[in-house]
Amino acid sequence: MGRSILTLLPLLLTGCSEPQRPLSVLVLSLDTLRADRLGAWGNPDGLTPNLDRIASEGIIFTQAYSQASETLFSHGSLFTSRYPSELGRLSYSTALPMAVPTLPEVMQLYGFRTAASVGGIHLDAEYGFSRGFEEYFSPTSEAGSLFHTLPPALKWLDGLSEEEAFFLFLHSYDTHARYLKPPPFGLGFTEPGYDRLGEKVAQMKNGTEHILDGHMMSGITLEALVSQEDIRIHREGIWKKPEKWNELRKQRMTDGDIEHISRVYDGAVSYADAWVGRMMAALADRNLLESTLIIILSDHGEHLGEDGVFAHRYFLDDAALHVPLLVRMPGGVGGGSQVEAPVALLDVAPTILDLIQATPPADIHGASLLPALRGASISGRSVLFSEGMFRMISARSPSARLTFTGVGADSAFLPELLATSALDGPAFEGSARDPERSELRAAMTDWRSTLHPATSTTSQISPGLLQELRENGYWGEL
Repeated sequence: MGRSILTLLPLLLTGCSEPQRPLSVLVLSLDTLRADRLGAWGNPDGLTPNLDRIASEGIIFTQAYSQASETLFSHGSLFTSRYPSELGRLSYSTALPMAVPTLPEVMQLYGFRTAASVGGIHLDAEYGFSRGFEEYFSPTSEAGSLFHTLPPALKWLDGLSEEEAFFLFLHSYDTHARYLKPPPFGLGFTEPGYDRLGEKVAQMKNGTEHILDGHMMSGITLEALVSQEDIRIHREGIWKKPEKWNELRKQRMTDGDIEHISRVYDGAVSYADAWVGRMMAALADRNLLESTLIIILSDHGEHLGEDGVFAHRYFLDDAALHVPLLVRMPGGVGGGSQVEAPVALLDVAPTILDLIQATPPADIHGASLLPALRGASISGRSVLFSEGMFRMISARSPSARLTFTGVGADSAFLPELLATSALDGPAFEGSARDPERSELRAAMTDWRSTLHPATSTTSQISPGLLQELRENGYWGEL
């Protein structure tokens, strides 16, 4: 019997001598990493030498966007190539529906050994992300770093034979709040000796979550600050009047404070990059770089003072949704090329399945990017759609964005409200102006008609996991 297609694919793609190992796939999700922090995306500060080196050996998609601004929902879309509202309510109590196939399940059907090592919290096995993985490592109860997740993944790789193809998913919260990381990274890009409010906030576990409207809010809980359950129209309604409102203390963040916290975030980016370098060295030591497709991405971005917040859940805009997407082909073939066409994280799973010649599940919304990886020109998406907490949906064209707030994509009332709400009223916001404003509203309506209703109801997530979410700054509809 001849060599399998999985063994021959690297040879077919690269034109090089026959590889010793079958084609394998590694997906690395660097949670909360903004695209504009990478040198390959134009950042001049030298934060990411390892990622930039990988970019020089790979294909970067400069205009990639997430379908959600929260980890749980974005990874749900990544694993299923469906929109968040098709997987259930945008709630921390909702797990992936059993009836919806996931990428690792399909990879397993096609003979891949499968494993994941994740940072926990929103990627806890209770949310259904462990389906299709033989091993699902979640080595820490905190929001985990590659410091935690890389070692068990490498140990698992060491247990495979050279004839076995693998699909490995790696995840870390290294650039997620709290940004402050160990020396020399933590304060390595900040002004030496800065000791004002920005430093106090950076040292707190959930400090940046208390920043709203450019102020540090203290004296009350996070849950008292923000209304997640109530209807939100524009920025009205994001605030919730706590019973003890008179105990609220507000301190305005200065430009220096904003800059300081942003530079602490840069330290976290540099820390994550160092671990990426460790990962690549470990793969090289195992002779895996010539046979492994490596995809590096982020699930969403982060506001770094824009709109007066340091977070990603409050708005659907480029700060929250523009993400890095980098693909290194086996052997670094096609290295250094850029694809400027707008693409979605929905497209990652179909691309992987196309590469291994697997039949994708029905009812997915992603499109394979394999032609672009082979050097062909692609047109990308004319409009990109995303969903968020606070009942938000957003449509982005190459030149503008329009966001609708008030009800989510799962609401039966959405089509009527889209049609009847005034374009210049509080339900719509964004950079779009007529006639593009009207065109994007029509695109939202058409997009809504293509969604497949969720087939599951709210899951029973354990009280322990919900408490862990609260301790890490997540609250609301639990």
